[in-house]
Amino acid sequence: MWVDSTHSSGWAWGAFDVRNSGDKLLSIDQIQIRGQAVPFQNWYANSTVNGISSAQFQAALIYTSMIGTTNGVLNNGTQFGGVTWTMTTCPNTPGNNNMVIQLASGQPTICLSQQSGPISLAPGQKAIVYFKVPQNLLTSVDAGSASSVAVYAGKVGSPVSVTVAAK
Repeated sequence: MWVDSTHSSGWAWGAFDVRNSGDKLLSIDQIQIRGQAVPFQNWYANSTVNGISSAQFQAALIYTSMIGTTNGVLNNGTQFGGVTWTMTTCPNTPGNNNMVIQLASGQPTICLSQQSGPISLAPGQKAIVYFKVPQNLLTSVDAGSASSVAVYAGKVGSPVSVTVAAK
């Protein structure tokens, strides 16, 4: 997770990748930070079948800065929230909030779409998820300390302690 320490805006972002290694459909239906739920509209994911290559899945998830301190808009080579962009590997869906990100050199960019509900994954399917932490749940004071992040698919999942990075 990354907290905005430049502007002390109270915004933070996190990211994770996940693969369904089971033999049944699963739905990621909850992300919690310090026991507080992150609303679906703060989730941005690509979970399309074959939408994530192995190289992309294994790449480090990146963050650089915020471009909107009042609303926490992320800036890391992405286009966000209805900004016009042109690509051949990701359709521009008018009216949807999307982020476009390139995780690995030489790899195609990934389109992350704003979610409105749980993320479903078929057996073997992968997803990359970025999420905006509710404002002031993490602040620049938390940089360098550990915080709990929990991702759940139904009752499966548990909190993990991660270090909050200042960006």
